[in-house]
Amino acid sequence: MNKLIFILSFLILPITSLSYEIVRDPITENYLSNILNDVSSENIKVNIINDQNSNAFVINRQIYVHTGLFNDLNTEDSLKSILFHELGHIKNNHYETKYESVLRAQNNSSINNIVALGLAVI
Repeated sequence: MNKLIFILSFLILPITSLSYEIVRDPITENYLSNILNDVSSENIKVNIINDQNSNAFVINRQIYVHTGLFNDLNTEDSLKSILFHELGHIKNNHYETKYESVLRAQNNSSINNIVALGLAVI
């Protein structure tokens, strides 16, 4: 029974570690979106995540920026370059391509986990 609980904890742990707290700051969100809308015809939404890591990423054609990134930037041009970099991911559909490869990896991982769980029970 302890083995089963131990194995199940490894299946659940990755899911809980992927949660982020979105900060609702309409002024900053609109400011960042307006920077992008000046160079893109698409209406790109920018979300702010309460996290001290210095990171930005794209999910579902939306840009997510960690609050820690603002602490590490020295100029507005640095911020713009990061936003434009993320916009490049949207324009080139990098998220969809990455999402498909992650899903394939998760399917393979799920099969491996089921096999490992079956072997552990045996």
